[in-house]
Amino acid sequence: MEVVVNEWLLEYMRPESNKSDRDKVIKLLEKIEKGELTIVVRNPSAFTKKCHRYRKDFARYAYSSLVLKRFIAEVLQNSARCRFVNDKDVIPLDEASQKILSQGNLGSDTYLFEAANTTKRKEIITTDVKLVEAFAKNHSFKVTLLSDFNQLF
Repeated sequence: MEVVVNEWLLEYMRPESNKSDRDKVIKLLEKIEKGELTIVVRNPSAFTKKCHRYRKDFARYAYSSLVLKRFIAEVLQNSARCRFVNDKDVIPLDEASQKILSQGNLGSDTYLFEAANTTKRKEIITTDVKLVEAFAKNHSFKVTLLSDFNQLF
């Protein structure tokens, strides 16, 4: 199953993240490593830029360094676990989704929808309640809170 994750995944890898958030990262990484999930990542995007910035910024923190290295080596650099969506692969979004993304600060999440639009399920896993609410009535994409996704999967 292909899904798109937003930057919560990277935020939960930060040195100051709490145990609950760290456990969520490990749980997701285990699902990916077992082949239960494949993540789809827009490239370039805020996600990829943040990932590489964090790898450098948190190199001296044991937990963050270890989990980021694991994520990059075991997921991002493994085509069976991660699929990149490059500029040439982007499929234009439908009008309704574009309209929602043009409201407020949701435009910064366009890269998530560009990636999800190349998948069968068109599912984005997020911790952003406003994003979930904004797309609640949109039938083109499934935007799921991380807590709900973990309960279902």
